[in-house]
Amino acid sequence: MANSGEKIRYQVRVDEELKDAFLKVANACDRTGAQLVRDFMRRYTRENKDALQKDFLEEISDREGESIV
Repeated sequence: MANSGEKIRYQVRVDEELKDAFLKVANACDRTGAQLVRDFMRRYTRENKDALQKDFLEEISDREGESIV
């Protein structure tokens, strides 16, 4: 796993039309596409972190053979 603060490249495949429209809107909002993607990733992770806890609890339940979720 990357160290906190260490930058890595993350590539995503999208249709060219979607990419162009996204970058056009980002530019109109004085933002880069990369800034918006990072913002989305942070917000999505923050808003859905409970899913990680649920998965973890389900994994423990499966291992222990009893339902705790």
